[in-house]
Amino acid sequence: MDEIIDPIKRTDVLPISFLYLKLVGAWKPLDLPKCLRLIYDLFTIFMVIFICKLLIISDILCVVFAEENRFAVFKGIVHVTITHLSGWIKMLHVLSRRRSIMLLVNGCVAKQWNPPRDRHEASILTSFDNSSRRTTIAYTIQVSAAVSMLVLSPVFSSTWFLPIDNWYPCNISSPICFWPSYVHQSMGIVAIAVAHVATDTLIVGFMIQICTQLNILNHRLLSIHIKLEDTARRQKNQEQISAVETLLVNECISHYIDILKFADLLSKTFVEVVFIQFCVGFSVICSIVYLLAILSILSFDFFGTLFYLGGMLSQMFIYCWYGNEVVLNSTKLFHTIYNMNWVAFQIKTQKKLLLMMLVALSPIQLFEGAIIKVNLDAFINVLKFSYSAFNILQKSS
Repeated sequence: MDEIIDPIKRTDVLPISFLYLKLVGAWKPLDLPKCLRLIYDLFTIFMVIFICKLLIISDILCVVFAEENRFAVFKGIVHVTITHLSGWIKMLHVLSRRRSIMLLVNGCVAKQWNPPRDRHEASILTSFDNSSRRTTIAYTIQVSAAVSMLVLSPVFSSTWFLPIDNWYPCNISSPICFWPSYVHQSMGIVAIAVAHVATDTLIVGFMIQICTQLNILNHRLLSIHIKLEDTARRQKNQEQISAVETLLVNECISHYIDILKFADLLSKTFVEVVFIQFCVGFSVICSIVYLLAILSILSFDFFGTLFYLGGMLSQMFIYCWYGNEVVLNSTKLFHTIYNMNWVAFQIKTQKKLLLMMLVALSPIQLFEGAIIKVNLDAFINVLKFSYSAFNILQKSS
């Protein structure tokens, strides 16, 4: 698998997301020397089991061994526990679907998609690459702010307490127990946050790649008649002009098929992650909103929880926004084909374009197996559901 990908090109595909995955042990570098591969495997086991899994177990045991008011303890940490669990699952999912992710990367560096053929295609690639980079950086900053508020809160307090009320088999009030517990918990929180950011931006980055190629395909379709006119001025032989027309249309059809295959592979690879993300989003957002309603507005916990809510909403929003962008761009393809100069084409070319237009009539809808459609309507439904759940929780308390 590794040999079929150019080591120079593959580093240009979502480099920040893959860097994050490497930092948490979820993506072994392809060019890692053999002597270091075993060390990285041990690092992966350390991060996945000792840091992340033990943190989740500690979250659960905190509720199990609560001495009093167990339900209140559960309400206080349920959103954190679910977030930790989903982040841990994302790490395991990336590790288990490495081959499929490599195929997606291979699709991004395929000859059909790279390099750009003219300045307009280059500007499209640059624009969407910048959009992907800005989204990744902005999302990283927001999650970092939420994690920093949580992890650093004990540092600015006069009393010793852990960022999250977890259970450890020792007395937290003792420095010998507190600092190892604090370091373990902080490492776990940061590692799971990085796993969330890496996986989310990886999926969104691949969605942006689909939007990029749909825009390039639109441009190539619109450029067919210009290239045919240039050919007609240079060549008087009608057979050669027809051959060029067939070649250009076949290339566009092949490009569209590649986009559809890429979208299908992306959906199959990450449909479970998206399904879990939306299930977690429903429960966590309503839980956080409920906590905000009972916390003091000027308290440190209130602002930390508010940042947490912002990070979760951003997490849901980027999926829905770029899922909606894929739908819009694939719909635009239908109108592009419809508005082409059909009269100037051969009958066989018209038949090919008609078939392509019929396929484009159904826009690309990613992650259909995730029950809900990933678009802006889904994001609005998440907010409505969370608000309804908040009202129910508030009335029952």
